Amino acid sequence: MIYILLILLVMQFILAYLITNGDLLSPWVDTCIVFIVSATFVMFNKTKWEVEISALTVIVIFTGIAALGVGELVARRLIEPKKVVALKGIDDTKCGKEKSEIIVPAFATVAITSFMLFVLLYCIYQVNTIGTAYGGVGTQGDILNSYRLQSLSDEYSTSSLLKIGTLLCEVFASIYTFILLHNAIFLRWKKSCIVLFLPVLLFLILTIYSGNRSPFIHYIVFIIVVMAILYGMKNNWTKRPNRKILIAGISGIAIFFLIFSLMGFFMNRVDSLEDSMQNIAGYTGGAIPALDRFLTSFTYDIGQMGKETMQGLNRIAQSIGYSDVDAIPRHLEFINAGNMRINIYTSFRRYLHDFNYAGLYTLQFLIGFIYTSCYMAIKNGKFRNTNLAVILYASLSYPIFMQSIDEQFLTSLLTSTMLIKVISTAVIFNILIYMSNTAKRSGRKGISTAKKRTLYE
Repeated sequence: MIYILLILLVMQFILAYLITNGDLLSPWVDTCIVFIVSATFVMFNKTKWEVEISALTVIVIFTGIAALGVGELVARRLIEPKKVVALKGIDDTKCGKEKSEIIVPAFATVAITSFMLFVLLYCIYQVNTIGTAYGGVGTQGDILNSYRLQSLSDEYSTSSLLKIGTLLCEVFASIYTFILLHNAIFLRWKKSCIVLFLPVLLFLILTIYSGNRSPFIHYIVFIIVVMAILYGMKNNWTKRPNRKILIAGISGIAIFFLIFSLMGFFMNRVDSLEDSMQNIAGYTGGAIPALDRFLTSFTYDIGQMGKETMQGLNRIAQSIGYSDVDAIPRHLEFINAGNMRINIYTSFRRYLHDFNYAGLYTLQFLIGFIYTSCYMAIKNGKFRNTNLAVILYASLSYPIFMQSIDEQFLTSLLTSTMLIKVISTAVIFNILIYMSNTAKRSGRKGISTAKKRTLYE
């Protein structure tokens, strides 16, 4: 049945690609792609893993993706104008002016970099202290692995100071990445200016040291989405930069797999390249056999409504005094799928467990509708602060690309952490834009990546 699933997914991808006129930023197209990648890993490893999937799993995956596609088509019908609006340059704060260089004042970058360096040093201290206290001995990888295992347990709570610091570091890295891409795509690149990469580099080091691989997926998705939108704006959406998006996507996947492997070796989780490749294959494709195992014994219990998807809201309720609210762990239980032991089940498992089949299709429809509505609003210049809208949309797009692995739309976005992240991004970006505009008006020097403030050569 895995071959049938793969054929059906490819057919739906072709249909989605044609209906959206080859739009590689289409949530429907992207959902098809990530499930095709996961199904391909299952196909090549099904003998080694000793797994097979049922017809029910094929139907659930195919129809679940189709429901998202229906949501996208409805959004496109309601929002997309009959004639695409030409966005000949969108100002940093509103539509109607030419694109201009975003200049980051030097003192702002120094202050931000210093803060991120402090957070990194504090993270290293926490990792070594906690990792050693809970059995991490020998190499740094042993200590990091011990810290990572302890941070996932119910008994351990990460330092609030470290959580907030790490979140702000992610915000800084996203904003600086956007500025780099913005100036490079709309203006001429200044190769000698590398200081703007410092916040990005510190964020990547911080992420590696935390032992968490998910932020790399989020960051790669952010880069690809920002690049695709900015290239679309530069060309007034008259032609698709699909070749550049494909190159960026393939490069991003390759970089993630490389980092995934290196972190496995660093944390002593794997001993050989073969083990590392199996880890990558299991992480990318193992959720489909796990979903199949879940479906074979699934019976809906209305008493479990919201238990696996609403942890964020449940924890908020607990924090304000609702002690009777049950907040279960974020990570699901491990099961044996063939000869694999795994605890990721695609995004569909949580929707089915919490809301049954009606809930699955309703949520998939809403995901397609919401993301497409935001994307089309950006594309048609509906936001006053377009650049900020691009940053936020790209920052919140990773649930689309994680669907074949795990659910992120409800479990990650409906949280107090995400609210803080959105507010912080808006405040910090607007402050930097204000500084940039002030620097340009006063003629003060700042840090930029462009040689000339013009839209085109």
